Amino acid sequence: MDDRNVWRSRAAALVEASLSRPRLNHSREVARLASELCDRFHADEEKGYIAGIAHDLARELDISEMLLLAETDGLPLRDWEKANPLLLHGRAAAAILMKHTGFKDAETLQAIRDHVTGRGAMGPISKIVFAADFLEPKRDFVSPEFRRRTLGLSLDEMVLAVLERKIHFVRAAAKEVAVDAQALREELTTHA
Repeated sequence: MDDRNVWRSRAAALVEASLSRPRLNHSREVARLASELCDRFHADEEKGYIAGIAHDLARELDISEMLLLAETDGLPLRDWEKANPLLLHGRAAAAILMKHTGFKDAETLQAIRDHVTGRGAMGPISKIVFAADFLEPKRDFVSPEFRRRTLGLSLDEMVLAVLERKIHFVRAAAKEVAVDAQALREELTTHA
C-alpha cells in the first residue's frame, strides 16, 4: 500500500472511531463529493478525500476541548472565534488528525481548517471541501435544485453561491458573519 492509501485509511479509521453514525455518514458524503469535485477541477483527489472525511473530527467535542485543540495550531484565537467557539471545530479537527495519525500535509490541513467559514486566498482543496460540506446530498436544508444548479458552476462561482447561502443563514439567526467569510466574499465578488 502506498503512502497515500495509508493516510486515507488512517484518516477514515480515526473518523469511524470518533464520530456518531450521522456525523460519520455526513463526513463520508463530503469525502466522496470532494473527491468528485477534485477530479472535475483537476485537484488532488486524495487530499480532497482526506480533508472531506476528517473535516468534522472535532464537531462533537465539548467547546472547552475544541478551544484547547484549536490553540495547538499556533494561530491566535480571534475575538469572533472566542465569541462563537463552534467555528473552531475545523482548526480543532486538523489538530486531531495530526495528533492521532501524524498526517502533516499543509494543504489538506488548511482545507480542514477553512471548511467552516472559508477565508480569503483559499486554495483549490479548501474551496472544494468548503463547497462539498454544504452541498453533499444528505443535507436536508439544501434543496435538490440549488444543489444541482450550484454543482454545475465553476469552482469560484460554486464557493460564492455556498458562501452567500451560509451568510444568509447566519444573518437570519441574528449572528455576526465571521471576518474570514467576509474576506472570502469580498475576494470572490471583486474577481467575478
